[in-house]
Amino acid sequence: MGYRTNGTWVIKGPVEQIIAAWTTVRLTITLPNDPDNSDISWDEFKLYRIDNTGYIRFSFEGWKWYSGYKSIGFYESVWSCLSELCEKSDAYKGIAGKRIHIGEDNATEEDQFGDDGDVEIFVCVKIDDDEPKSGEPLTTKDTPCTSQNLNALP
Repeated sequence: MGYRTNGTWVIKGPVEQIIAAWTTVRLTITLPNDPDNSDISWDEFKLYRIDNTGYIRFSFEGWKWYSGYKSIGFYESVWSCLSELCEKSDAYKGIAGKRIHIGEDNATEEDQFGDDGDVEIFVCVKIDDDEPKSGEPLTTKDTPCTSQNLNALP
């Protein structure tokens, strides 16, 4: 996957089922009590509704996604718990989830549960660099360099 990973998860279904599933997950999984992992938070998950559809969304950028890390283990356990609930209980059959992780080497991993055709996630590649995006004007002998006069410069 590469050293750093970006990812998005989308879980959606009828509002009542999403609320019930999320409540079960929150009662089942305990946040690690570890000062080295104080950044682990339920607040990373965004819950919202549009009409009668409830959503759980989780997105991250530039994370070291290694299974041995407690924080990653926590987030993976949330996905596993939701997936198992929805696969094993008719009470949650209306819920579907999909996730995509993409590493800095552009390798992708996908996972899904429920009716995956109901959840669409697209991978878009952004080209970026670590170089400054602006600075002082470029000049030569007090003449600004522009695309119009570049050929006329000495």
